[in-house]
Amino acid sequence: MDTSPSYEEPCSEPTLDGEQEILLKLLEDNSTPYAKAASALYFRRIFTTDLPSDTSNPRKYARLVELLLSIISNDTHPSDTRVNAAWAITNMACMSETINHLIVDKGGIEVLMSGVISGTGEFRIQCIWAMGNIAADCGSCKEKCRNTGLVTVLARLLSQRVHTDLSDLKNIVWCVMNLLRGGIRNGTVPISTIEMLVRSLFTLSKKYDVWMELAKDCLWSLASIADDMHQGTQIDVVLNEPGLIDLAFEILDSQYVDLHHGALRILGNIITGNDMQTAAVVAHPRFYDILCRSISYQSRSDVRREAAWMCSNIAASSQDHMDLLFLDWNIFAMLLDGVRSSEKKLRKVVPTHVQMNWPITAQRHTSCHAPIRTHLMHECMWTIVNLLTGANEEKIRLMVASGEDIYFNPL
Repeated sequence: MDTSPSYEEPCSEPTLDGEQEILLKLLEDNSTPYAKAASALYFRRIFTTDLPSDTSNPRKYARLVELLLSIISNDTHPSDTRVNAAWAITNMACMSETINHLIVDKGGIEVLMSGVISGTGEFRIQCIWAMGNIAADCGSCKEKCRNTGLVTVLARLLSQRVHTDLSDLKNIVWCVMNLLRGGIRNGTVPISTIEMLVRSLFTLSKKYDVWMELAKDCLWSLASIADDMHQGTQIDVVLNEPGLIDLAFEILDSQYVDLHHGALRILGNIITGNDMQTAAVVAHPRFYDILCRSISYQSRSDVRREAAWMCSNIAASSQDHMDLLFLDWNIFAMLLDGVRSSEKKLRKVVPTHVQMNWPITAQRHTSCHAPIRTHLMHECMWTIVNLLTGANEEKIRLMVASGEDIYFNPL
């Protein structure tokens, strides 16, 4: 059964409102270049400032999408007209999932990808921006964008420094971040592309004190690349980039707190790898101090949750790494404090999979599990569970003596 929406079914509603219907006709093939230019600019502006709240009927926009894509794909149109048409599509992709899927079904990804490859300057950047919006919509759209080879094209643009303006770089990196979000463990991005990306993203991240917003997106993109606990190949690429891990620690020691979460996620995703990859992070001279500070109440709640998640994976690692959580009892004490946290957003019931796995074996879990990262209490409990299953007898006695069994009575 075909469950895809139909954009051709009869509809009693007008295609667009009166003014928009008039401007729509100016985009038709029999219109003059000036009329098309004026109409493309109109739709760019109207959807920049006045996105419609009701987009449940995509047929209202089907012809508009077709005509805008036709202008984008035709290089005989003036550059400004094509830019404005691409800009209108960029904004329409933000309307709703329904409209975004309409753009995809009308061949929008292929048209925009052609603009990215063959276009230049502002037109190319606008096509990249539109692709970033489409990729951000859902997993299926992201996969379709990846399958065009877009990540490789963007990696080359960054590597060859084709675009150097901050605004252009922000659009390119933002698109990369959306394409990589959630990890890339299905082989859709070649390892040579990953290597190019890591090098360029690292170079841009080093300007974090000047280009903080750009650096933030670079860090999250690098974190998505390092989200590779099952294969570990991408983790090795990140680890093999000279100075990258030191930069993450430098940022965590900096005053730029908005960058701390992304930097910590890079380290946390590396820790989910094998024991050698974990060691590359936990052996860093700044690791213990930063972990203590990150999990304490001095840090923002998102950073605390990230640090607790890191602890849970360290606790599932080797005995030597596990012992880091007992160096001076500070971290374990803060984990216990997190378990009994009364913060409304942090306190949740013990998850079922912790209850099931507790007596059996220590478990690592990747950062793609959003509910796991969401709650501090959850992560602190997971850490203690892993410690109880993997620590030596002396450490277990210390934990039991500390009274953590009180908090596990519900188990």
